[in-house]
Amino acid sequence: MEVPGIKEDMMVEFIKHYGSRFKYVIAPHEMRPSALDKLESSIEFKVMRYSHANLQNVETAHVLIIDNIGLLSSLYAYADIAYIGGGFGKGIHNILEAATFGMPIFIGPNNQKFQEAVDLKI
Repeated sequence: MEVPGIKEDMMVEFIKHYGSRFKYVIAPHEMRPSALDKLESSIEFKVMRYSHANLQNVETAHVLIIDNIGLLSSLYAYADIAYIGGGFGKGIHNILEAATFGMPIFIGPNNQKFQEAVDLKI
């Protein structure tokens, strides 16, 4: 069973540790306004929701939270690395979208049932 919030908690800790060395895009599983508010308030750096982003203000954000559905696969084109969620529960989410762009992909340990993950491991 997937533990709600585990992915976001891990990302928040990663962001706290590595800070402004990187820019981050988070596509949370839970998109209720209260869940997005909680995630946003847990991050110490400037956060921007995709629905509020424009060319002028998105450059100043360290973290972009995707708050709508259908964008993630195209956003991988701008990434250098990807963490794909779901690997701490029953299985992983789609890794092929990120793999298409040739970047390193991090996944949780519960991935043995997914041939594409097994095949892509180094």
